[in-house]
Amino acid sequence: LVVLVALRFLFQRNAYDALNLETPFFNRYAYFAAISLVVFLFTALRMVRTTLDRKLLNGAAITIGWFWMMINITLVYHGAAYLDAHLQFYEWGTYFTLSGMYAIVLAHWNRRLSLDEIRYFTRGVMILSLALFYAGNLFLENPLWNHVEVGSGYLWNHLIEGYALPSVIFLLWASVSISVQEISRLRFLFRASGLLGLFVFINLEIRQWFHGAVLDRGGVYESEKYAYSAVWLAFGLFLLVWGIIFKQRNARYASLVILMMTIFKVFVYDMAELPEVYRIFSFLGLGFALFLVAYVYRRFVFRPVVGPAFSEEREDSTSD
Repeated sequence: LVVLVALRFLFQRNAYDALNLETPFFNRYAYFAAISLVVFLFTALRMVRTTLDRKLLNGAAITIGWFWMMINITLVYHGAAYLDAHLQFYEWGTYFTLSGMYAIVLAHWNRRLSLDEIRYFTRGVMILSLALFYAGNLFLENPLWNHVEVGSGYLWNHLIEGYALPSVIFLLWASVSISVQEISRLRFLFRASGLLGLFVFINLEIRQWFHGAVLDRGGVYESEKYAYSAVWLAFGLFLLVWGIIFKQRNARYASLVILMMTIFKVFVYDMAELPEVYRIFSFLGLGFALFLVAYVYRRFVFRPVVGPAFSEEREDSTSD
């Protein structure tokens, strides 16, 4: 029955019209999803004895709940015209964010249940969202080369939905997992994707600060070029401090990569392109930051260790 209903929604356009989906969250599909969830879960937990049937029912309930959430996100953005709508990058970001939250809640729930169907579904949602984030938001739907408005508000605009929130979800996925042994090989990918998304978000926010709601027009101002260097430097230092405080080695590695990119930009690009005043500030800021990084690494990362051998040599020398 579930398969037949899903096929009808996929291939018959008027099936959506029959559900009367003008109102988000409170419509006929909400009742259909709620009843299906209750029936499937109750049957799986109380009446089904076969393991395969229980997995199928639980999987159907979880998928229906996720599908209901995705439909209502589309209704929030487009209303009754959802079937003809073109999804923008911030809508995709909302899909990734809520799908990730759904997966994290299921992962916590599954720590007590240890159900394979929840583990497979959560892993699939994580990998699918990550792949679509790379293909859609970072490349195909990127507002840097697509004519789409990101919002006129500084720091509070659609870039938060499209990049900041999904990046935070990716970082949470790397920490909150269904089984540490099973997805430990994907943790690095999730952390790297989250940090990359935050880096892209910061750069797009700088672009929005100087160019307004549309990012694909206009050149690059001199002050904007300096802002990129300054913000990269600050972001690299933030990751370094974060990695030291919370003992996150990946954050320290990411900070080194960003600092190396900043050094390259200052010495190769800023030296040739920026006016003399901005060039002076770039070198002063970079020099201070490198001195600070060297001090932090020497003070907190590469601490001198006094071992037993060193102590014995010191005792021998004093006795002689």
